[in-house]
Amino acid sequence: MSEIIRTKALILQAIRWQDSSKIVSFYTEEEGLVKLIVRGALRNKSPLAGKLESLSEVSVLYYKKDTRSLQILKELDMIDPHHVLRTDYRRYPFVLAMLELIRATLEEGHGDVVFYRFLMQMISGTEQSAHPENMLIFFMLKLTSYLGFKVDFTDCFGQKHPQCLQEINTFSLNEGRRVCTDCYRLGGYLERFDKSELIYLQNLQKSHYRRIGLSEYHHREWKPIIGKLLRYINLQLETEISLHSLEMML
Repeated sequence: MSEIIRTKALILQAIRWQDSSKIVSFYTEEEGLVKLIVRGALRNKSPLAGKLESLSEVSVLYYKKDTRSLQILKELDMIDPHHVLRTDYRRYPFVLAMLELIRATLEEGHGDVVFYRFLMQMISGTEQSAHPENMLIFFMLKLTSYLGFKVDFTDCFGQKHPQCLQEINTFSLNEGRRVCTDCYRLGGYLERFDKSELIYLQNLQKSHYRRIGLSEYHHREWKPIIGKLLRYINLQLETEISLHSLEMML
């Protein structure tokens, strides 16, 4: 039996499949991460020409059949192609990096309407923000919480001598928390954050996601922060995610 699914979706990636078709990865409002075969997408007169670009928000209809690993797209209507953001090369790489993280960290299925709307708010905020790097770093922080290993930049994970944290700014990639001098050897893989980075990250975590795009608060040296957070995610997931979208910037 097939189930008819109609849902909003964000296009994450499209790759060629056979002579005239594509396999498109969507993050959907109702079904989470799904991959659909789009037949005839590469034909010259395809009505879907130009509608399968990464970052486009669309409405899709497909028939879901549990015995198939790939479902087949039946209908697609454009909601928002995000043309302005796609041509803004100062902001575009940051939202592409968000899409890369979704593809690399979330499992297929498991829809979450709240997280979908949060993602769309992050995209909208990036389009408005004077500091688009804030949006990606904020997204990474919230993603760690969503995946079950939220970072904590306040207390020592060993709960010993909190005053030591004023002197040593070491972060345990294993525990997702800072470590004091007494717990240093228990921390496993460690990263160093300077005081300004910690203050920046603590302030981001306290921010409301609907207002983060309007914030003027930022950190000039944002590239190392993204690298450290990515190493934390990789260690927790035992994977090797690379944010290719940022390679020219990092």
